Amino acid sequence: MINNFSPVMDIESLKDTFLSKEKIHLYGTVSSTNILAREALEKAIKEAPLHHHDGNLTQQGQNLHGTIFIAEQQTGGKGRQGRSFFSPQATGLYMSLIIVPPHGVTNPAGLTATMAVATCQALEKIYNITPAIKWVNDIFYNRKKVGGILAEGVMDSHKGYIPGAVIGIGLNILPPPQGFPPEIESIAGAIFPTYSEEKNPLKKELVVAIVTNFLHLLESLWNQDSQNHASDDVMEEYRNRCLMKPGTKIKVFPVAGSQENAYTATCLGIDQQARLQVITESGQQKFLDSGEVSLQSLNFTNSL
Repeated sequence: MINNFSPVMDIESLKDTFLSKEKIHLYGTVSSTNILAREALEKAIKEAPLHHHDGNLTQQGQNLHGTIFIAEQQTGGKGRQGRSFFSPQATGLYMSLIIVPPHGVTNPAGLTATMAVATCQALEKIYNITPAIKWVNDIFYNRKKVGGILAEGVMDSHKGYIPGAVIGIGLNILPPPQGFPPEIESIAGAIFPTYSEEKNPLKKELVVAIVTNFLHLLESLWNQDSQNHASDDVMEEYRNRCLMKPGTKIKVFPVAGSQENAYTATCLGIDQQARLQVITESGQQKFLDSGEVSLQSLNFTNSL
C-alpha cells in the first residue's frame, strides 16, 4: 500500500542504517518538516554551542547533525521565496535534515547542489529513471517538476555565524488522486505517471538512499578539512544533470515570482559556488546566486 510509513516499523527498519533512532522523527500531518527541523535547530543553538573553538562539533552539534524529519502530509510545505510546496497525503516524500558542518555554514548554495545530486542519484538507484536539475533547486523528470529543495541557514546571533542549516526535500512520487491544483498542473509532475493504491513507491528505500548519499558526499569532503559544501565531482555532476547548458536561452527574474526587471540572457555555465553565469543581450556578464530563471523552450533536453 502507499501509506507505508508506520512509525514503529519505519524507525526500526531505518535505525540500522542511520545508527540512532533518536535522529529519526516521523509524522502523519504537519505544517512543514522544515519548520519542525528549524525549531529544533534554533532551540539547540540557544541551549549550547554546536562547535568548539577549532570548528569541530561539540556533543550538541554531533547529536543534531543528520537528524531527519519526515511527514506523510504537509499543510504548509515551504518552497523558495516564501512559496508553498503542494504536499498531499501519502503520494510524496516530504523530508528535512539538520546539517551541522564543521566551522558552520559557508556556502548554502553548495548544500543545495549536493542535495540535488544526491537526490538524482537516489532516484536513479531506486526507480531506474534519469532525472535532471533545473538551477538552482528543482528536480525535473519527463519535462515536469517532480521535486524541490530548500536550504535554510540558522544564525547564532550572539556569535555572528551560521552554525547549522535545514535542508528540505519534497518529491512527487505519485500524482494526487484528484490531480494537481490548477495553478501548478502545467508544470508539476510525478515520478509515476498514474495514481494507484496498489503501487509501492519504495519510500523507505528512497529515504535511505537520499540521506546516505547526501551525508557521504558532504562528510567525505569535510574529512579532507574542506569548509566547502560541494566537491568538484559534485559540481561536475550537477552541471551534467542541469537543464541550463552553455548556450541555453533563458529568462531571468531577479525577484522570484515578479516580472519586474526580468531580462533574457544566454547561459554560460555554472561555477564552483553553484552560481549561474549568464550573458545578457547587451553583452553584460553576470553571476546569479539568487532569483529565478525559466527556459525559453520546453524542448530543453533529449534525456527527459
